[in-house]
Amino acid sequence: MTALVQLRHDLSPDEIDAIEESLYDHNQRTTGRDDGQGLGFVIEDEAGRTIAVAAGYSWASCANRACTRRNSICGSCGSS
Repeated sequence: MTALVQLRHDLSPDEIDAIEESLYDHNQRTTGRDDGQGLGFVIEDEAGRTIAVAAGYSWASCANRACTRRNSICGSCGSS
């Protein structure tokens, strides 16, 4: 069997949720672990303004996350 991997940026939030739920269900059955929980961090500056957030989940004693920050902090990130 030949598999074709396709990079897609057009999946809807519902499609992503269905994929994540399917993966969680498979991993739960395979490992017997069902302790997944959402988690998030809000990073604030000295004045209490939100400057970045990290969100993800914990499962089976591990944490996974996605992180974003406000552009005003980044300044010229990515430019040379």
